[in-house]
Amino acid sequence: MIKLDISTFVSLHILVSVIAVLIFWIFFEIRAKINGICPDDKYIWRCNICLNIYVDSLSDDISTCPNCGSYITREQNKK
Repeated sequence: MIKLDISTFVSLHILVSVIAVLIFWIFFEIRAKINGICPDDKYIWRCNICLNIYVDSLSDDISTCPNCGSYITREQNKK
């Protein structure tokens, strides 16, 4: 039997937990990029009035801000 004092056991437990979280994080980031879940820059809109950032998956030239209801064109969005 391996003898461990409580501080070593807690340290090892925290270390293993952090490593597991990092591995899951990397796995899901890679999976999201492969599946195309990350939105392109053309779908990310920024409202000039309320500064709200949102995703609009329609390929229209005009989008409506869900927060304040103002209209944003593609030219305004690129600034």
